[in-house]
Amino acid sequence: MVRKLIAIEVVCLLAGLRCPAQERTAKLKLIGTIEIPSAGVSAFKNLALVAQGLSSVAIVDISDPANPVKISETPRYPGARGNEENRAFQVGSRDVLAVAAGQSPAEPSSLRLYDITNPRQPVEIGSFNCRYDVLHFDVVRTGTRTLGLLVSTDSEALSSEFGRLPGLGDLQIVDLTRPESPVLLSEWGVLDEPSLGLEFFLREQRGARATYHAERVMASPDGKYAYLAYADFGVMILNIENPAQPILVGRVGFEDEQEEREAFDVQLAHGGTVLVRSHLARWPFQIHLNSNVLVGGRVAGEGRNTPAIYSRPGGAISGEVVWAGRGCPADPYLADPNAKIALIALEGCSLGVKAVRAQLAGARAVVFYTTERLAPPDSQNPPIVGGRVWYSPTSTWGEITIPAMGIGKNTGLCLAQAVDAGGNLIATGCVKAAPVNLTATAVFQGYGGIQLYDISNPARPFRLGTYNTPNSQDVNVALSARYPNPQVPYAASHLALAGNTLYIGWDADGFRVLDISRPTAPREFGSWTQQDVPTGAPLLRAWQVVHHQGLILLNSIGYGVYILKKVP
Repeated sequence: MVRKLIAIEVVCLLAGLRCPAQERTAKLKLIGTIEIPSAGVSAFKNLALVAQGLSSVAIVDISDPANPVKISETPRYPGARGNEENRAFQVGSRDVLAVAAGQSPAEPSSLRLYDITNPRQPVEIGSFNCRYDVLHFDVVRTGTRTLGLLVSTDSEALSSEFGRLPGLGDLQIVDLTRPESPVLLSEWGVLDEPSLGLEFFLREQRGARATYHAERVMASPDGKYAYLAYADFGVMILNIENPAQPILVGRVGFEDEQEEREAFDVQLAHGGTVLVRSHLARWPFQIHLNSNVLVGGRVAGEGRNTPAIYSRPGGAISGEVVWAGRGCPADPYLADPNAKIALIALEGCSLGVKAVRAQLAGARAVVFYTTERLAPPDSQNPPIVGGRVWYSPTSTWGEITIPAMGIGKNTGLCLAQAVDAGGNLIATGCVKAAPVNLTATAVFQGYGGIQLYDISNPARPFRLGTYNTPNSQDVNVALSARYPNPQVPYAASHLALAGNTLYIGWDADGFRVLDISRPTAPREFGSWTQQDVPTGAPLLRAWQVVHHQGLILLNSIGYGVYILKKVP
């Protein structure tokens, strides 16, 4: 199918004809708004289902999209951490709404089910407890069964103590045929998969933000396959014809070992032969580490609001590293950080306070790592630190002007030269040396975009094409999205597909429309970046997107839902 489309396009071009794909343009018009701050939206019949926090969903009538009307909402659960995903589907004569419900001690259920046959009076009819929060899921009908494919983010890592014990996989397949009593049929994760396992789990974590959990899942329309976006691990293709025993049949990984990985959303195109993946890389700068105590290079996450290392001479910072301990005002430093790079524990007090104290002590930079026992071995996140911080010991505000980084536990133990009772280094890939020296170099890689793969043979996928917006690959744009400006990523996130038209929430870069009739050369032919929005609307953060009955529902983080339509 894919090869035939490409061949037709080549013939068209060689003949000097004007191919339809070359002429297509899309004009988008705002026709309505749903001003309910939310993190997600779905659609069913003439309804928009808007996640509005506290695990509740607003049910909005959009039969007149220019005048959407909220007609009801599902119950709220105090103490719950909110929701993002919901799906409505039919079971027999009933309309059922499934809601990913953030857990609380009083309300442990991860999935709640409501009868919305009368959408003005939703009635809770069932629930399912996944042990950990469900953030995203899909629902598919196969034969006489209705299956829920649930992504319980971090379930496997936490339940297995990061590979130390058998765990509960991030993907859980639940029979929803009787929504009053959902039944767990199976679970799947990379640690339990014989062809992957712990070595794969540790090795494949990469980038400024090393991520080891599943993000989203999509079922094929016939219910035979599940496509599981698994962050740093790529997209796992599972045969679920027997939902009690998922079988891994392929993986769409990352070709570049140093690529900032984050497989986030998936769609199927061209009759299921092409997989479209969004690459949610929010961190455009990787910090590459080199040290006399590290065997091979490592990567760090840069402080979210600290001065950019990329802007320093040579785009790097170097110096001697000293292990200073927790670094809180009440804790004596274990070593003087003056004119050195201070290695400090994440735990104990505010990272901002730790950074200001190190700066006042003369540190050139600060590096954080977790000392918690159950932490993942070498996974890191960019530390949330920077800007102005109230420093109580001096009763003054301190402006953080030194770089900050976050590193994995194993890397931190190595730089600290931590030893066991026998005097042996605890960290792996590590050697003894004194003093410990470190060079941190910022490398610009850009934000994430769209990647298309041929999966005609799921065991041998190969890349066909990619697409990135100009802003997502512009170093000056990336630098402008750092302190003192608000941090906003220019990365692709949620996808929706209608034929060969791909709709994308591109966060700070707005809403994008691509023609993917030629998968080797996807082409943007439309966009919407907040034209004609109500006065006072905040900066567009294009997130979830739904194509439904000729309408486009676009969720903007923290604002609500814009209702768009393509016009001639």
